[in-house]
Amino acid sequence: MHNFGRHNVDELPVVESKSTMRFIGTVQRKDVIDAYNREIFKTDLVGGVHSIVSAVSSERDIEISEGFKICEVDPPGSFLGRSLKEINIRARYGVEVILIRKPVENKAGIQNRPGAIPSPDYVIEQGDTLLVLGDDKAVKNFRIG
Repeated sequence: MHNFGRHNVDELPVVESKSTMRFIGTVQRKDVIDAYNREIFKTDLVGGVHSIVSAVSSERDIEISEGFKICEVDPPGSFLGRSLKEINIRARYGVEVILIRKPVENKAGIQNRPGAIPSPDYVIEQGDTLLVLGDDKAVKNFRIG
């Protein structure tokens, strides 16, 4: 963005490296702004969802509309080390993973559980919990495995 502003242009060239300066394409100001806005939206969404479900535990569900709920579920051992794409949770169980939470300790030694919006390539690790959204039957089946 600094270069767009400094040169007052809407498009900048992209080169392979400083040493070769081989032209490989261009980047548009609007595309950079759109990408930035998407990342800000994701960050805001994670923060919002995290605050809404911070009270959710594996014993509690949040009903979001009649017949649909959000719940926190520990992934079965068979999920560990596998990507969300490999597991294909949506197709197999009919639930959507909306957030992945992993426990971390802050500097004061207090457990915190930040969340991240999952990508298909995310590999589930020991200690992760999945926030899933689905209808009552799908969530129940997912919990059973």
